Amino acid sequence: MKQGDLVVRKSYGGDVIFKIQQVYASQALLKGVQFRLAADSPIADLEPISQSRFLQQEQALEAKAHETVKQLSELHRLRSEAGPMRQLAKQRNQYSYFEMPGKVLHLDGDPLYLRKCMALYGELRIPAEGLYVPEVNMAETVNRLLPQIRPDILVLTGHDGLLKPPALSPHGHLAPEAGNPATVHLNGQDMRSASRPPRSVPPQPQADREREAQLLWRNNHAHNLSHYKNSHHFVNAVKAARQFERGRDTLVIVAGACQSHFEALLQAGANYASSPGRVLIHALDPLYIAARIAYTSIKDTVHTLDVIQHTHSGLDGLGGIETRGCHRIGLPRLKLPAIGEAPPPIQMQQMQQRLREPLQT
Repeated sequence: MKQGDLVVRKSYGGDVIFKIQQVYASQALLKGVQFRLAADSPIADLEPISQSRFLQQEQALEAKAHETVKQLSELHRLRSEAGPMRQLAKQRNQYSYFEMPGKVLHLDGDPLYLRKCMALYGELRIPAEGLYVPEVNMAETVNRLLPQIRPDILVLTGHDGLLKPPALSPHGHLAPEAGNPATVHLNGQDMRSASRPPRSVPPQPQADREREAQLLWRNNHAHNLSHYKNSHHFVNAVKAARQFERGRDTLVIVAGACQSHFEALLQAGANYASSPGRVLIHALDPLYIAARIAYTSIKDTVHTLDVIQHTHSGLDGLGGIETRGCHRIGLPRLKLPAIGEAPPPIQMQQMQQRLREPLQT
């Protein structure tokens, strides 16, 4: 196994395709191909996949991207026909208004996902600036870019993951945590294995014991940011953004990735975040939410339930709070593009052409 190989994890039934980001000793650092999931795995648990299966995943991602664009375009068309200012323009046989969707700053921990998202922003004619930023550097980048770009919507995403429960001891208990071999945690208390030997328990099937241990670990430790790959980096970035702009309708924040700490991100100041059910989210879900906000009128509140239900991950994957839209229209249409106005088609095509060029890594 080497960096760049496409693999699945045998212990998980090969449910998610990963790309190997780094190999060290007998372990590998993995990032999901279609889902925003980061994971570690023993190399012995990895299995290479065929090119045909990878192409199937890529085709599925393309299909979902087209579906996303189609849904958003149709929604925008319906709202455009119903808008009062547009109706007034039609009555007077004048189509002179211009549109200003919300401006997006998209920071992404995955350069390939960023490239795909920026192409879709272009197709949707949403003014957006994107930058590949490793999750660990996002808070610093937010501090640097927000005063320069001043977006309406900030997207903070990349890869994340809830760490795997500790292995079971031979007695069916959670094994001691690394770095403190004499301690296990139960209901928030330290239980010293040196002074409290394991109780005698009736034998249980290994699968049952593993499920019980995982449930215990999730119930008692899933709230702890230290048990996530990158949630603490997203939280720090959200806090940095709120130091710059406290108003949740002035700066709308969409944050998180697969299995991210939903409650911590909302508490830090995000409007929308993942993942309430600690599940995998699709690579394009953060973009879908940002686009819906960008094209919802500033006079309206985004219909949170409707937005979330139309994502690929649903309510287990994403959640949020009431938020005003960022879309504005004006009269008459300007001869030159207004600041923040959606780019004309020729500029959009040029931008898409640049996005098709090979990534510089």
